[in-house]
Amino acid sequence: MATLVAARICHDLVSPLGAIGNGVELMQMACAAESAEIGLISDSVSAATARLRLFRIAFGAAQPGAVMGRAEIAAILDGLAPAARCLVNWRVREELPRDEVRLALLLLMCLESTLPHGGGITFDRWPCEPGAAGGTAGGWAIRAEAERMAPDPVLWAVARGAPLPQDLPPRHVHFALVPGALAALGRRLTLVEAAQMLDVRA
Repeated sequence: MATLVAARICHDLVSPLGAIGNGVELMQMACAAESAEIGLISDSVSAATARLRLFRIAFGAAQPGAVMGRAEIAAILDGLAPAARCLVNWRVREELPRDEVRLALLLLMCLESTLPHGGGITFDRWPCEPGAAGGTAGGWAIRAEAERMAPDPVLWAVARGAPLPQDLPPRHVHFALVPGALAALGRRLTLVEAAQMLDVRA
């Protein structure tokens, strides 16, 4: 039920945001020179639309067997880029089951929380162990790099399946959703932390 509610909210909000974006484009065409105000509105609408599309994949319900191509994923990440603190390098070229993309985007949000001052996040694939569930060619190999990191051990323990703290704030709910996404694919989460680097496998 929660995933259906999330999908409904995201779906209903994307349409009016698209209408605002179209209105801004008409204003830009009508003006000889673009004002700073119109530019700010345009950038904000684009960022909000991309964030809603990310939320719809990460938090919403998906049809069984649904897949996503690289172009669709890249469009979401490109839309987030202007307002994002982290530079995301998506090196996966093949289309993927939506459950795989959901896990990747949840982990992206976890890493954004871990890199509050920005940095780089690279997504790759690695071969699954024999007998692993999910029916895909591999799992996720993600590397986060930054001069300053702030990995919260309690939150990452939640992502690995530890009991939820009673005071988990809404801004960190993505950590609580990772175990379910992992279980759906028959995966485990491992972290390797080094100086200015965090490797995540799922």
